[in-house]
Amino acid sequence: MNPVHLRVLTNFENARRTGGLDWPLGVCANGHPDRFLVEDPHRRDKMGNQRIGHRCSKCVSLSRARYLWRKRNSGKPMPFDLLLAREKPQRNGSASRILT
Repeated sequence: MNPVHLRVLTNFENARRTGGLDWPLGVCANGHPDRFLVEDPHRRDKMGNQRIGHRCSKCVSLSRARYLWRKRNSGKPMPFDLLLAREKPQRNGSASRILT
């Protein structure tokens, strides 16, 4: 490991860089502004102790809507308004993987 290539990050910024994703500060992974971040009181660690966590309220409601849509419309393509940012067509015309 070359120390010249390392960057000092806060825990918050480091947590944002999960799964190979890197999104700008001020938004969640799906592009919603940070004002939608809320504390998640139901988070637990492996021992069952409560831990402080944050979730994007827009992403939570979008996740619920996607789940209900898939449950009621199996086999049909997902409507555009329920697609995640990474599933929407890119500017160059190509689309990422679209879930059904």
